Amino acid sequence: MMKRILPRIFYSILVFFIFQNSYSQVGINTITPLSTLDINGNLSLKVVTIVGNLTAQNISDGIYISVNPNATDQEFKLPAASNVPGRIYFIRNVSASTAKLTTAGGAIFTRFNDTFTGATEIYMYTNGSSDAMTVLKNSYRNIAIISDGSNWSVFN
Repeated sequence: MMKRILPRIFYSILVFFIFQNSYSQVGINTITPLSTLDINGNLSLKVVTIVGNLTAQNISDGIYISVNPNATDQEFKLPAASNVPGRIYFIRNVSASTAKLTTAGGAIFTRFNDTFTGATEIYMYTNGSSDAMTVLKNSYRNIAIISDGSNWSVFN
């Protein structure tokens, strides 16, 4: 009896794993998914607000993040790009104060004067001054930032 049951269990498990590897596409509200994740409908993402204080605030949770600095140049720190390859954040400064965005590892690449340059920090939302230092601060209010596994790339 045991000799007949063990092969059946083995073959059932084998078929299960073959099936799982062959059809690794997930469809939500669709019968025939065309991508690894195929959603036919609305998608909601986690929204987080980070209020600044006297120390640097780490960004580690959420997709759509509102930063609210309490003082000019309040620091908000991204995780090291190498720790979160492929991660995307949408960041919005909801304050009139300037937020300084830094990273725990990697550079932050932005487009400035038709050139992509890497920096260790960028500034979000300035008062629109024509001062050269203000121009270097990029004046971003809303950004999308993506980790490539080594650095962060900013899109606005």
